[in-house]
Amino acid sequence: MKTFTNIHSHVFTAKHSPDYFLETAIHFSRWPWLGRWLARKLNEMVQRRDSRFLLKTFAGIYRVLSPSSRSAIRRYIEFINIGTSSTQREIFDDIAKTHVHLGDYRIVVLTQVLDYLDLEQESNHIRIRTQVEQIADLKRNMLYQKNICPFLGVDPRMVGVDLVNDWAKKYIHPDYGFRGIKIYPAAGFFPFDTRLDELWGWAEKEQVPIMTHCTRGGSWYLGSFESVFNTGYIEMIGEGKDPATAARIRQRIMDLKKDKNIKSQNSKWTNIFGHPQNYRPVLEKYPRLKICLAHAGGSNEILRSHGKLLVPPKYPSYLQENWYDEVRSLMKDFENVYTDISYTISNRKAMKLFYDDNTDGFAKVMYGTDFYLTQQEKRGDESDLQKIFFGLFSDKEIERIAYSNPDGFIRNNIF
Repeated sequence: MKTFTNIHSHVFTAKHSPDYFLETAIHFSRWPWLGRWLARKLNEMVQRRDSRFLLKTFAGIYRVLSPSSRSAIRRYIEFINIGTSSTQREIFDDIAKTHVHLGDYRIVVLTQVLDYLDLEQESNHIRIRTQVEQIADLKRNMLYQKNICPFLGVDPRMVGVDLVNDWAKKYIHPDYGFRGIKIYPAAGFFPFDTRLDELWGWAEKEQVPIMTHCTRGGSWYLGSFESVFNTGYIEMIGEGKDPATAARIRQRIMDLKKDKNIKSQNSKWTNIFGHPQNYRPVLEKYPRLKICLAHAGGSNEILRSHGKLLVPPKYPSYLQENWYDEVRSLMKDFENVYTDISYTISNRKAMKLFYDDNTDGFAKVMYGTDFYLTQQEKRGDESDLQKIFFGLFSDKEIERIAYSNPDGFIRNNIF
């Protein structure tokens, strides 16, 4: 029996997010201190489920005061609605009920390390280990084990843990049921960080799949520029294997360090971490590494690639490369580089361009939605995203994107 797979979803709650997490949505350029204070107060309310009405009222007022933030604040209104669920199980139930009509189904749940979004602030949120253990308990539950496919959150800054022996080998095992790895470089690290070298070597050997965030949007590191770039020389996995790309990456970092105007704009300078080109040195060293560059680089990058973006982004020249084009280049050059259409699927115009660009029958493209973060979009509900998917792709393409491709991606040598 074939299994329909949603390769990209989240079920962490507001309590798994740092106290300062909402700073990605609430910010005033003239009064940054006010944004930080409001984010803290709003987060305190998020922790109380009976505050939803007040939160929505606040969000409505904020959208009037800060029209430029309307899109971002919509995301957090929905984050309030779903993220304030008591447990990850409740959130998984929300997405699972939208897949029952598909027959046999499997939903990849991506646990995410949110503990280091600001190295200079304290937080009382639930840490990654507890988040992972809660998902492991859910996987053991007979009611869920067939339908949930968890991936393990990893961050090279995790302290007191051997990422291979104490973390990956423990959870990516039949006893815990995790099938792959999830990273989020925009949180403040490079995928070529040498602290990840042993993990990538093990993942290639065991064919353990890696899911990585690969779009300019989403969340990002919230601390100061100096808190990340104060360590001097940055060592790079695979630098000797691909010196030309390594040189371009190093030049980009040097240009960023010299740019005084961008250092207070975290949403822009943190693009340096997730840039698709950062994976090339790693893949030159580990060419069979199985990795999905999620979101196809982002809907805006697809539109920009085709000259269809109405308001082009104001990025400095050293950050102007098109991520969608870079993702496609990596997929062409390396046999085990995939992408998914999560979140991007909510933009019909971008998806039509993406569809027309693919001439290989979507050989390494996978279906995903990015639940529940898509709720901010006009057609971001799971049922709407499924309608877009089934309406755009043929039966043969659907079989590949939602069945056979994710089957091959998830399969590893461990179990």
